[in-house]
Amino acid sequence: MGSLESGDLRTGDIARRVGCSVQQVRNLERDGALPPATRTAKGYRSYGETHLRSALA
Repeated sequence: MGSLESGDLRTGDIARRVGCSVQQVRNLERDGALPPATRTAKGYRSYGETHLRSALA
């Protein structure tokens, strides 16, 4: 797998990769443990490699 740029992953993707719930990912972002996600035009959160590394830490 190549480098993940911002916007390649959605909340569910991050949750599955780190073994937690979607709500836990949202809470991590809210609490500052994850950098703020960018948003798509439709309002979905978009995550990248930086977010994945932070969630795994």
